[in-house]
Amino acid sequence: MVILKNDYERVALGGLLHDIGKLFNRSDFYREKGVSGEHPFLSSWFVDYIVENKIISNDEALKEITQKHHESQYFPKELNVSSIKDTNLKKLALIVAKADNYSSMERHGEDKTRSYKNVPLDSIFSRIDIGKGKAPTTRYYLREFHKEHLFSKSHEANSQSEVNDIIEKLLSEVREIKTDSFQVLYLRVLEIIKKYVWTLPSDTQKEICDLSLYDHLKTTSAISIASYNYHIEKNLSLEKTTQVSINGGKKEPHFLLIGGDISGIQSYIYSLASSENIAKRLRARSFFIRVLTELASIKIVKDLNLTMSNIVISNGGKFYIVAQNGEDTIEKLKNIRDLMNKELYLDYEGEIFLNLQWTPVVGEELGLKFSEKFDKINDLLEIGKNRKFHKEILENPVVAGDIYGAGEKVELCPICGKFLKFKEEKSCKKCEIDEFWGSNLPKMEKLAIYDEKSLGGKEISLFGLSVKIIKKDEEIKGSPYLVMNFGSENMENYPWISGFYGGYVPTKNDEIMTFEEIAKESKSKNLGILKGDIDDLGMIFSMGLKIEDRDEESVVQDVTSISRVATLSRMIDVFFSYWLPKVLKENQSTLGSHYVVYAGGDDFMIVGPWDKLITSSNFIKQEFQRFVGFNPNFTISMGLAITKDKDPIYLSSKWATELESLVKGSGKDGIGVFDTYIPWKKYKEVFEFGDFLIELREKYGVSQSFIYRLLKYTSMAENYFKNRDSKELMYLSKFEYDISRNIVPKLGDNKKEVLGKLIKYFGHEGFVDSRNHEFLCKYMRVSINYAVRKLREVNNV
Repeated sequence: MVILKNDYERVALGGLLHDIGKLFNRSDFYREKGVSGEHPFLSSWFVDYIVENKIISNDEALKEITQKHHESQYFPKELNVSSIKDTNLKKLALIVAKADNYSSMERHGEDKTRSYKNVPLDSIFSRIDIGKGKAPTTRYYLREFHKEHLFSKSHEANSQSEVNDIIEKLLSEVREIKTDSFQVLYLRVLEIIKKYVWTLPSDTQKEICDLSLYDHLKTTSAISIASYNYHIEKNLSLEKTTQVSINGGKKEPHFLLIGGDISGIQSYIYSLASSENIAKRLRARSFFIRVLTELASIKIVKDLNLTMSNIVISNGGKFYIVAQNGEDTIEKLKNIRDLMNKELYLDYEGEIFLNLQWTPVVGEELGLKFSEKFDKINDLLEIGKNRKFHKEILENPVVAGDIYGAGEKVELCPICGKFLKFKEEKSCKKCEIDEFWGSNLPKMEKLAIYDEKSLGGKEISLFGLSVKIIKKDEEIKGSPYLVMNFGSENMENYPWISGFYGGYVPTKNDEIMTFEEIAKESKSKNLGILKGDIDDLGMIFSMGLKIEDRDEESVVQDVTSISRVATLSRMIDVFFSYWLPKVLKENQSTLGSHYVVYAGGDDFMIVGPWDKLITSSNFIKQEFQRFVGFNPNFTISMGLAITKDKDPIYLSSKWATELESLVKGSGKDGIGVFDTYIPWKKYKEVFEFGDFLIELREKYGVSQSFIYRLLKYTSMAENYFKNRDSKELMYLSKFEYDISRNIVPKLGDNKKEVLGKLIKYFGHEGFVDSRNHEFLCKYMRVSINYAVRKLREVNNV
């Protein structure tokens, strides 16, 4: 049982539970447990419930904070902060009340025609509009978090049975909490809330109900903690803090928005001199970036006396934290930044840089003007990139590791080609760690983070923290500061949060497949490297959450609150780091063996059989469209490089990146393959015609040389299209002569159907039809190259 020891813990837990009653007042049965069914009464009922079940000791202050967190005339007096008699307790409740307002502050109107009991959660993706068209409104069923429940649909109302089922599951899991640690309790309650109320709307009376109760509770707790820390730092005690000062947070910069961005990621992951055990090393290095992001954000919240709730976003090498503003806090941040980059500069010789910036924020900007502050911190991060290691370089112009100066005893590591090693050793220390992590990541179920510099062995150790892989059925040693759980097991004795690995390795006969084995699944025994990300994501975050005022035409209102940004980021990451690897694993037999190097944030990289990746690319695109409710403002671009299994992965990745950039510069919303931009709307036509050419060869015995001649006719058509040289039109007569002599005799009764498909593009009919002629000149080369490569024998590769 947890005994709350101080006001900090009461504010943190009070902010997290202040609106939990909104879950219970949606139920006809549970609404009777509170006076008049008002949600604040039911929030305090939940506090009584966890006291009765001996989860926490009785704490009347916590109960008052959760019940009396309003300053509104629409609630009875006994539910308002003003009804609290104890002065200090009133200040704590006021801190939570203000945080509640900042988290949910809205401009758009209300809709009180609906019954609050059954309103489902609108998909936040339905609201995004950056000028590409309106999206249909889709909603989520009230379900616990699971892969099968992630897609919103045309759903109109939650039933009482659905509400009661979620409540029963939540209460059952809460009853199982057994700990005397506040940190364990706080994180456990946070995880249970995320699991069961991620699809419950926080405010059902708003015109837009796209903010989940989980995200509102989490951000309210984060803002409450930051506000409490601000006043303690400024006034040294709660007693010296005034209500006027707390109220002033609406217009005064009591808060900081901290942004972190890791640069040098691509170079670090792929710049390997040797292809030996390349799959393991890629796996380790890509996961290291994930660990680095987590350690940096955890170091900050730990040193600033914050919680994991204060990390608003953490994925894709970036993180954002809401914290208190103050001279001591800023001084700590400067010291943290110096410590982190000095360590990275010396240990990784300037290859990886952590760009850390912050900007002051007033309370209302967390709600009404968060897009402006989000843009501001991203601008600062962009500027910070240009000052990479400027301080460290002045202090240490030459970086020398421990074994530098050992003369003939050392040599350059043949694996990474960057760090030195002793001659008798196989590789440098960092490559040893890479191999250890790469071998053990597929077996990882948890990641234990310790509040100490090093545990010995091959753990990752940075910023005074150490990280250890915990395999299935392996016990956690010592007392970790935090455990990231990638399975589903509850760990009541440890502070843990659920996480997504964002990687997947295919297996064959219970052994991890090599790139050579994966390549053999393709027709020409080649690998494919598929990279992709969401188009215009920065614009989506900064401009997408703005809606037209329903009362004033042409007036656009910004609804980009901190809670919505957290929701949007979390859901995008869920698709890439959670859903995508799981689905690829489950469909290995049909989609092929796909090695997910990384997937998280808004991007991914997958290694697989090149031809199966072409199919999978469209599958991912279609499923992403379904995930965002077919909102046309969300598009995704990909690049697919086709390589040999022995080609250096750095080059292969670079080629895939260049193809993705080709797509970005050519119109986005497509895939780059065979050096060509293919819009998704042309995908089916391009590869269906390629499959038709394969059928010509395999079913009708048409020679492969004919397909090569089609490539020549395509080249002539392309030249005419570009230069209008009439001599190139000879492809029409050459083609017609070719098919009459070499193709027609092979077709038999299928002549009309087969010839029609060829003439559509290469004949006079295709030339007259501008759409078909454009396809011939822009995309036919891809169809033919696709067919030729799939028909190619391995000894011709």
